[in-house]
Amino acid sequence: VEYINEKSEMDLKKVFEQYIKHKSIPVLEIKFENNEAFARWISEVNDFQMPIHIGIGHMDKKLFQVTTSFKPIDLQGLTKENINVDTFNYYIGVLLQ
Repeated sequence: VEYINEKSEMDLKKVFEQYIKHKSIPVLEIKFENNEAFARWISEVNDFQMPIHIGIGHMDKKLFQVTTSFKPIDLQGLTKENINVDTFNYYIGVLLQ
């Protein structure tokens, strides 16, 4: 874990804890309110955080640092219909509200 943290320049201890110690996968919950999108992780690990790539349609995705608290996703024009979460490179669930 320390080697990967060092090479990625990120603290991924909580990510490893989730995938190694628990059967469930983390779920990215995204809600839309007043034309804004907010995201958080649902996880069995306290203070879980993991970066995730999110984009609009087939455009390039942007990396967002998501935690267990709702935070805005800063992508102009993002809607429930055009959101594109990278589920190819991340083993996660996605919940859109």
